[in-house]
Amino acid sequence: MHVKKSRLWNILEHMEEGVAFFFFIIMCVFVGMQLFFRFVLNNPLLYTEEVSRAAYVWLSFIGMSYVTRIREHIRVDFFVNLIPVVPQRWIKLVVDIFILGMMGALGWFGVQFVIFSKMSITPALEVPMNVYYVSFPLGCLLSVIRQGRNIIEDIRVGTTFGPSAGGPD
Repeated sequence: MHVKKSRLWNILEHMEEGVAFFFFIIMCVFVGMQLFFRFVLNNPLLYTEEVSRAAYVWLSFIGMSYVTRIREHIRVDFFVNLIPVVPQRWIKLVVDIFILGMMGALGWFGVQFVIFSKMSITPALEVPMNVYYVSFPLGCLLSVIRQGRNIIEDIRVGTTFGPSAGGPD
């Protein structure tokens, strides 16, 4: 049973892809600039490393939410796949609820860290380090939302994670 989604919902549903792509492009451009200026012109720029590092951090944590949405996080489920389908579903549900709780807790601690570190600045650009740090609780919050939706969908459909659980994909 699929519910028709509004255009706004479809945009929000895929926002991680666009944001992650943006930060990937930024990272590549600034790493390329750093290589060119350092090795070709022998005059490295001071800020390219910080910008590319910030883009990498944001790419990582926004990507965490994206892979949660598409259910592509790394899993070790060899032993779970050896047991019957019904216990597999329960184990996967418990693991998913645990992951939801951990992402929520990590997001909470991330917010506390962002508040605590508000006075730190980057050396070259002299911008607050919170520009880096806020990506962590944001990625955790988005992952909580995605994981919660995955759990609700699994309960509604009666399966978890496609063919390995023996249910519909």
